[in-house]
Amino acid sequence: MTPSSGDPETGSHFKGTFDAPAKGYYRAYFAATANWQASYSTVLHAERTKTRITGANASPEPVTKGRTITVQGTLQHYTSSAWRAYSSQKVKILFRPKGSSTWYDKGDTITRSNGSFSKGFTAQTDGTWVAVLLYPTSTHLVSSGREDYVDVR
Repeated sequence: MTPSSGDPETGSHFKGTFDAPAKGYYRAYFAATANWQASYSTVLHAERTKTRITGANASPEPVTKGRTITVQGTLQHYTSSAWRAYSSQKVKILFRPKGSSTWYDKGDTITRSNGSFSKGFTAQTDGTWVAVLLYPTSTHLVSSGREDYVDVR
């Protein structure tokens, strides 16, 4: 973390970002320098719920060019002591063509009351499909399903 503009006599501030595990207690610390006094923030408790996508699949495999390929799976979140359906959430479907390192956004689908989702696409080229909870709420973590390569003939 680095200090940002401010006057040491009137109160300065600093900011930074970092990746953290799902749960924990955090406190920011700024080490003293020749021009800045050491500083500690108040303790912050962060807790975010784990999510997962199970049964992820793109089918049929192989598929004839121009036919429909369906990406499906089930979104769950961990509540108390068990994995449960996570309904009414936007799941993003990504596609990476064979030989490419770039993922393309193919669209979104919403999970049903049992956490399941599916979305159809017109098969055009060989590649890998994956479903992702890319924009979770402030209380949940990001997750992705299994990547599934599909041969288009």
